[in-house]
Amino acid sequence: MKNVERLLARYETGAIKQALRTLPARIAEARHVVDVHRARVDEAQDRAGLAEAELSLAIAAETNGNGKPAFSNAEARTAELVRRRASDSAWLVNSQGLRAEADDLAEHQGRLDELIDTFRAYRVVARLTAAELALLAEADEDADDVSEVKLDVARGKGQDPF
Repeated sequence: MKNVERLLARYETGAIKQALRTLPARIAEARHVVDVHRARVDEAQDRAGLAEAELSLAIAAETNGNGKPAFSNAEARTAELVRRRASDSAWLVNSQGLRAEADDLAEHQGRLDELIDTFRAYRVVARLTAAELALLAEADEDADDVSEVKLDVARGKGQDPF
């Protein structure tokens, strides 16, 4: 029995099993955190989009002294939008918030991906360890069979297969 315990300790089966038991809960928790941050990014995108839409609407409604649109073509309106975004406090605050939320989401997504990769790696290690232990057990059984045959031959009860 001590040989088995030493073998299991050598193959770190306790640590493997512990990781396989605990990682799914950690992955589920990390998925929840990612979902929360993804929702925050969506909200921040909505706020930034609204601020930009207000700027676009103001640009489209602006007229020159003759009642004609001040920015008559799409290129002029796009250029004016870029210029106004650079100085519009509402758009700047919302776009900075969006960037911060996106960075947080990326960080938490990275942690989730790392946990998933770790879980997959442990599953592979568990399969490899099980296969190695099965081979060792089979080799041990074969060795026991050979020893029994040699004992039988030594006692004169059987034929030497070698």
